[in-house]
Amino acid sequence: MKSLILRVRDKSEIERLKQFCEVVYVSKYTNVVGVEIRDEYVGLLEKDTNVISYREEVEGAYQPQFSFC
Repeated sequence: MKSLILRVRDKSEIERLKQFCEVVYVSKYTNVVGVEIRDEYVGLLEKDTNVISYREEVEGAYQPQFSFC
C-alpha cells in the first residue's frame, strides 16, 4: 500500500476514488485528498479526469513537489 496526496479538480466528486482506494482525509480548504492505494491501482489515478496530480506522502518533510498526470 502507498500513501498518496492527490490534487483534485472537485473534492466533492471523490466517489470514483473510493472504488479502488481508501480515502484517508479530505482537506477542508484546498482540493487535496489523502489516500491509501495498492501499487497496481496507481495507474488508475492517471486515467481519472478529476485527479490533477499526485505524489507520495512523506512524513516529517516539506513536500513542495507534485507529479503531474
